Amino acid sequence: MESFYKAEFTVTTAPTGSPIVIDLLKNGVSVYLGANRPTIDIGTTSTINSSVSTSFTGEIFNIAQGDVLSVNITQVGSTVKGTALKCFLTYDANPMY
Repeated sequence: MESFYKAEFTVTTAPTGSPIVIDLLKNGVSVYLGANRPTIDIGTTSTINSSVSTSFTGEIFNIAQGDVLSVNITQVGSTVKGTALKCFLTYDANPMY
């Protein structure tokens, strides 16, 4: 089982007009708490300094063999669409809990 504690997203082309909104799902259910989802703000190429704060449904989320992770893009930018989305998951290979 892997314990993920950070998910970051980047694009090659920054969106304009509206931000990119992304959701990360485990077995079809969002791993994020509440309605806030990661965004890539207008004119930027990463969620790292996003204006929207997100948090997982717990401090971390775990995956086990057989779990399916998927990424949903719910908004792409309205004038110029962001392109070449990449997802980076950071995990702890040796959890102490």
